[in-house]
Amino acid sequence: VCRLFMPALSSLKRDLTDTLQSLASEIDRSVDVDQFRSVSAGIARHEESIESLCDSLAVFEETCSALTTPLSSVAERIGAKLDERAKLNEQRERLRLLQRLAQTLHHLESLLDRPPAPEGAGA
Repeated sequence: VCRLFMPALSSLKRDLTDTLQSLASEIDRSVDVDQFRSVSAGIARHEESIESLCDSLAVFEETCSALTTPLSSVAERIGAKLDERAKLNEQRERLRLLQRLAQTLHHLESLLDRPPAPEGAGA
């Protein structure tokens, strides 16, 4: 039974080989090899440029990450100083109010310490 299929297999193999050769020659006619190589080289150059850009971005990211911690520390210190300044401004305002109050009391005391004016002197 196997021998019956042998001629058919040989014929099929020959047909497939012919078809494959036909496809290969069609591809050779359709594709300009020099242009294909040029495009491939261009893609390779762009790939290298993209890889170089990615490397540069990675370095930039590391630099930014390295700066984040010190900047956060500086921001915290500045925030603490601003809070302290706000408290000092509040205290200064309270001191100004106390000073005005003391001046008003002093003025009031000086008015109270004056001898009363004679009754006929005002007219």
